[in-house]
Amino acid sequence: MDATAVPWDVGHNWLMATATAHAGVTWLDRRRLGSITAVLGAVAYNWWVAVPFLHRLLPSIDSFFSDLEVKGARDAAVFGHLDVLAGSLFVVALLLASRPTPQRRVERGLFVAFALAVGAGGLFPFSCAEGTDQSCRSAEWHFQLPIDHYLHVVCSAVEFLTISSAILLAWHVTRHRSTIESRLFRGIGIAVLVGYVPLAFAYFSDHDAALVEPVFFALFTAAVLTEVLVASARPNEP
Repeated sequence: MDATAVPWDVGHNWLMATATAHAGVTWLDRRRLGSITAVLGAVAYNWWVAVPFLHRLLPSIDSFFSDLEVKGARDAAVFGHLDVLAGSLFVVALLLASRPTPQRRVERGLFVAFALAVGAGGLFPFSCAEGTDQSCRSAEWHFQLPIDHYLHVVCSAVEFLTISSAILLAWHVTRHRSTIESRLFRGIGIAVLVGYVPLAFAYFSDHDAALVEPVFFALFTAAVLTEVLVASARPNEP
């Protein structure tokens, strides 16, 4: 086995070998399928777009959208299932995309880790709304809540950490290129870095979370689509 191989390579090689052997899938087919899958994943990941149009579902602009996934809340199970679907579609799209160069394998692995965290987060609902319920926040900090609540918190942290790292790494690797990809990752990277300031304020002050969090969802979506669509625009490299 190649000493430089990473878990992403194993999944990619298995998926490609299976698709080629059993369906006669060409590179062009995989490119199209990966692109379509990425777009469908983006739609599922951004279920928050519909929330403002659903009567009284978002009680306050101080709420995090994750607060809508509190166990037993209206449509919480639906939102959780959409997260699982989004994460699964993103994983498939990333595996279908062209194989990254050795220089960019860590970047791709971080994107896959992000997708897995998105899907896993949908399996573990919050037990209470930490963004608007002070007693919930207090119980959370004192580790008095069910394990599912903390697993959701961990998944969310991994989600933000992995894709932020992937974006910054992609920006670094492509910084000397004059391409659409490099410009996109530079713009997304700068926006993410700047955005963490208001995100931290929203989290620790419990204010305006519903205005800040969607910006990150949009940026993360743009990053995944850039990673998949640009990679799918070129043939697989040996």
